[in-house]
Amino acid sequence: KRPANPANEVPKPTDSSLSRMADYGVGKRPKTTDEGDDVNAGLRQRNADLESEIRLVRAELVQLRRASRARLSEGDNEVLPVVV
Repeated sequence: KRPANPANEVPKPTDSSLSRMADYGVGKRPKTTDEGDDVNAGLRQRNADLESEIRLVRAELVQLRRASRARLSEGDNEVLPVVV
């Protein structure tokens, strides 16, 4: 294990309710609380949209599986001859 080098350490952000740093890199401007909230709101909405789409796809999958089982149980499967 190498000892920590204080000269190479990344500065820790201050705990300020007024702003959050967008990145520790040089030249980055502080991200305001409103901008952070907007980003979080957008991500929450995107997450909700994706979860809704997942529910729809799962419901469609259940329907397709039921239809497939019904066709199998009816015996209307076509058997193809095997040529050797």
